[in-house]
Amino acid sequence: MTQNQAHDAQVYDAVVVGGGLIGCAVALMLADGGMSVAVLERRESLCLEASGTNAGGLMSQVLRAETVPHGMRALELWKGKTAPFLFDLDYHRLGSLALARTEAEESILDERMRLRNEAGASFRMMSGAEARLIEPQLSKDIRAAVHCEADAHVNSLETGRVFTELLGRHCVAIKARHNVSMIEPGGAGFACICPRGVVRGRRLVLATNARLQPLLAQLGHSVEITPRYNQVLVTNRLPFHLGPMLTIATGNLSIKRSAAGTAIIGGGWQGHGDLEAGTSRIDAPSVLENLRLAVSVVPALGDQDLIRCWIGVDARTPDFRPLLGPVPNCPEAYVAGCVFSGYLPGLQLGRMLGDIILGREPDLAFPPSSAWTNPDTLSLKKNL
Repeated sequence: MTQNQAHDAQVYDAVVVGGGLIGCAVALMLADGGMSVAVLERRESLCLEASGTNAGGLMSQVLRAETVPHGMRALELWKGKTAPFLFDLDYHRLGSLALARTEAEESILDERMRLRNEAGASFRMMSGAEARLIEPQLSKDIRAAVHCEADAHVNSLETGRVFTELLGRHCVAIKARHNVSMIEPGGAGFACICPRGVVRGRRLVLATNARLQPLLAQLGHSVEITPRYNQVLVTNRLPFHLGPMLTIATGNLSIKRSAAGTAIIGGGWQGHGDLEAGTSRIDAPSVLENLRLAVSVVPALGDQDLIRCWIGVDARTPDFRPLLGPVPNCPEAYVAGCVFSGYLPGLQLGRMLGDIILGREPDLAFPPSSAWTNPDTLSLKKNL
């Protein structure tokens, strides 16, 4: 141990590595269930990456069909009235419209609606004219839409503050600037080693999302994870009203009106970044393409100013399925990450993983998980 390291003498019932939304939700569930819990976060506070830099849209329309039931349960949790998830994040039910501009896109929407309704959603197909009655700012080029009344919006920028308060009230030890470089299984559980100290836990939850790959490798599993540097754009305060959140059939656009009256525009357009260095930068051509697409859907946005851009780091597996559940061949180790559009279902998925660790039956089955790429190991899908 170096001179700068401080050994934490306590052996926690569970150590959660990664202080994003799902990691915080798991930690809260475990603490509420009576466990002693530590959360190790590499940055100076919680939820500073994808969980706190997304646009705050709770849009079940953009979820994969197998995750829709979890998203619908999560919509109730986001209201902040279900213990232990008691908080205020300025929840507003806005509804959403997924839009089609061509016959091909209309077919995509129709199939998407069918699959998601079979999974438990309540979507309704309508004509472009009907969609413009709900949102008059839509372009006349919109020929069809799918409407979901249940979708909502929260102030995602406050996610970290809310969970810092929640975890504090549940006596969770939040250890900021604890970048875990090594995990040593053995003895009473796991030793998490970082420059600021060593923290031990009987159970381990890896929730570092884009940074899962090297930690899982230390537990004997090879996974392929691609970081994504999603750009978020903000306009001036709009002189007109936008009601429901908007997306399109191809999925590469989202438009939401914030509580401050600005438009928040996204859709997964990529910037650039270096995961190891922790740096990122905006890609100007993709910003312009994102804005052009937004104006093609809401023409009045063409008269507004772009006042801010930022990047949130997300991650994907090759099949876009999550890494979620027990780590194969590693007792008392669990993983939670790479959830597509994970902000909405994150609370529910964290609650379910917490239930499993506490020995309870979860209220839903996990969505199918991505297989490990190492052929010598089992896939999560076979272990759940």
